[in-house]
Amino acid sequence: MDNPNPLQRQRLLLALAISGLILLGFDAIGRHYLGVGIMGSTRPQAAATSGETLQNAAKSGEAAAMALPQAAVAGKKVQLANSRVQAEVELTGGRVDSLKLMHYAETNGGPKGYEVFKPEGDHAEYLAGGWLGAGIEGPGEGAVWQVKGQAGEGKVELEWKNATGQVFERTLELLPDSYLLQVTDSVTNGAALPVGLTPYVQIHQAGGIIAGQRSSWVNFFGPMGVVDGVSHEESFSSLAKDGATDKVSGRGGWWGLTDQYFMAAVLPGTDADAEHWFHHSHSGPEKGGTDFYSASVQWPQQVLAAGAGATQTYQVYAGPKHDPDLAAAGHDLDRAIDWGWFKLLAKPLYHTLVWLHGLLFGSWALAIVALTMLLKLATFPLANKSYHAMSKMKKMQPKVAALKERHKDDQQALALATMALYKEHKVNPASGCWPMFIQIPIFFAMYKVILVAFEFRHAPLGLWIHDMSAADPLFVLPVLMGCSMFIQFKLNPPAADPMQASVFKWMPVFMTVMFLWFPAGLVWYWLTNNVLSIGQQAHIMRKDRAL
Repeated sequence: MDNPNPLQRQRLLLALAISGLILLGFDAIGRHYLGVGIMGSTRPQAAATSGETLQNAAKSGEAAAMALPQAAVAGKKVQLANSRVQAEVELTGGRVDSLKLMHYAETNGGPKGYEVFKPEGDHAEYLAGGWLGAGIEGPGEGAVWQVKGQAGEGKVELEWKNATGQVFERTLELLPDSYLLQVTDSVTNGAALPVGLTPYVQIHQAGGIIAGQRSSWVNFFGPMGVVDGVSHEESFSSLAKDGATDKVSGRGGWWGLTDQYFMAAVLPGTDADAEHWFHHSHSGPEKGGTDFYSASVQWPQQVLAAGAGATQTYQVYAGPKHDPDLAAAGHDLDRAIDWGWFKLLAKPLYHTLVWLHGLLFGSWALAIVALTMLLKLATFPLANKSYHAMSKMKKMQPKVAALKERHKDDQQALALATMALYKEHKVNPASGCWPMFIQIPIFFAMYKVILVAFEFRHAPLGLWIHDMSAADPLFVLPVLMGCSMFIQFKLNPPAADPMQASVFKWMPVFMTVMFLWFPAGLVWYWLTNNVLSIGQQAHIMRKDRAL
């Protein structure tokens, strides 16, 4: 149509806005009550692989997973530490089965020492690696390593020998002031004949999904990786169903297991192509046993002549999904944060918030207020134009009411007469929807920022709100936000369409209920935005009435 009905345009914009908010609302409510998003994981699932494809490394991983409940927790351990991390190496198996982040707590207000790796309990997780031997024994889960040497708190050298003349060494080093563990596995063939050995490393986790942290369509986490610049994601549920993913061959990047705010990933390096895959195994009885999920990396087999040796070095990142730390570690680790479709808007908003946080006494609440004011300044000209149009429309309501009475039995005639009236007074009724239309992508981007940014975890807003990434426990902010929306709609001219008027009437109630389970930081942003909009709109309407 050359001249579409303005009511239709308003309905379209309103429908788009409401649809997006409904999706986010159900996602937030589902996350609160069920620990699940409305769509689960929408990422494509990899095809199941055959037993032959996994071969020895998968069997080794399953054996490692089976051994975890019976791990020698009280066995001899070696301590490692740097300024950020405390770790323990279990000499039986030579695995890292305890790693704590000393700057972060498990719960808000709890003691510092978040466990990324732990040997037992819910979601036990550990790192294991070594060599798979072709016809010879490699260092498996039962191998008891000896301490060959230790350099300070951050580095240890281990050694293990088999019965056929091969000597294996493992050096584990926590790099200074980082969340990176560097592992160097080497072997020397002391036998008279050549041997074939394949280096591998695996991260094993029991249980998979953490309660309340099932990823959703707006925020994916779980088994993830990047190889040759290509991202790969797999849900825990698809792994449990299919058993394993296809192998991905390539160099660089990372491969690991992530949750909402933390991750453990292998960084294989770029020296040689490696094969990467995720797989699932089950220990104990069919019912009541434990599910294990593994991220595996395997390098090509190396054939060692008599007296020859080989070395494989890799790194492991075990730490927060904090953008600066991930970027500093390199290897595309920053892609572990799922910024989603609004990345081009969300990341600048995130970096602006971080900058404002540094300026405003370390307060994220004040940073959100300052960012909202900056956004208001950026959209000021368009918003002013829209508010002037709404002010004119409010003045015209008596004339619109007269047209309704005159054409009460002919809706098409009413629409044409209303359009003619707007044209005569040079008013575009659709312009009143532009402030909402502009706010929707900003709202989505802010939702992503507050949902995925590590900085908001356990960050206090003030008074009774101690975690901006969680919902307001007293529901005060959502109620205030609903009241502010009610005032906004009262300032607007009444909708000409009865259906639209009814929607606007109940919108504050609907939004209040929906926002009850949104992160407090997001509700704080929306409330601040509404208050600033009310002030701007009221000022313009007072000026227009004076003319």
